[in-house]
Parts: sequence; structure tokens; C-alpha cells
Amino acid sequence: MEFAERGVYKMKIRKATLKDIPELDNIYVRGVIDEVKLQSPKRTKKNILKELGKRKKDRIKGFKDSIISPKKKLIVIKEKESIIGLGEAEIKDFDKTKAEITKIYIDKNNRKKGLGSKLMKELLKWLKKKKVKSVTGGIFIKNEASINLCKKFGFKDTAIRVEKRLT
Repeated sequence: MEFAERGVYKMKIRKATLKDIPELDNIYVRGVIDEVKLQSPKRTKKNILKELGKRKKDRIKGFKDSIISPKKKLIVIKEKESIIGLGEAEIKDFDKTKAEITKIYIDKNNRKKGLGSKLMKELLKWLKKKKVKSVTGGIFIKNEASINLCKKFGFKDTAIRVEKRLT
């Protein structure tokens, strides 16, 4: 799907490929840093990067799995030659009528342009084609942009997840 954003550049939404993985990981890592800082402002970028570095192999494997799995859809938004956003949905193994929006990340310089909505729309369209009846998503409680995005598409609050760190 191609679209012009404010008539300036043509952007394209397409399925992710294995060649995209380095750019996907970069956007994902920067997005996670922003998310963690939102939740825990005292955490340092260095500390967050250290944790993320330990899980890089698993992340890369996850991206590969998402690209090849028929139960997952990993899409990107490209502007010119750069990937500026990614979105992912996954159909549940235990019930093919249930799915989850697992990722929507937009490069920091391209946020607040409606690109998250474009990704969400494409993912929901794919899930409808797959006959999914119910879609969930997990969002950090302080991530108002993601909460608002989901509410815009009709998602309702259905659960609260709690966490306690044991040190």
C-alpha cells in the first residue's frame, strides 16, 4: 500500500523481509528505550541498552520467525529508502479466532503523523481476512500514545497486568 504523507514523500507499507531485520531491530530498540524511560524515568539509557543487548539474538530470531510464520504478520513503513515504522500481529496457537497486536513502533522523528494508525489499519485488515474474531494488545500504562491509538480503533480496557520486581 502506497500513500503520500502531506504530499511530500510517497511512503509504502509492505511485508517485512529478512533484509529489513537490522533496521527493524534499530527502530524496536529505540522504541523500547522510550517506553522504558516513560515507565521508569530513573533508568538510564546505558542500563536499558545493556539489557537489550543481552537479548539481541532472541530478538533477531523473533523477527525472522515473524517474517516466515503464516500466523504472524510483520509489516514496515518505508519512506524513500528507510524503514520508519513497524507493526506486528500474531494469531494465537490455542485459538485461531484470537490474535494480538504485538508491536507498533514508529521512528522518533516520524511520530505524531498518523503512521501508527496506518500500521494498525493494515494489521486489522489482515486479521479480518484470517477470520480472527478478537484482538488484544499489551501496553505499558504510561504509554498514552499507544493507549489512544488502540482506543481510536475501538479497543476496550479488559484487564490490568501487575508486576513486582524481586531483587
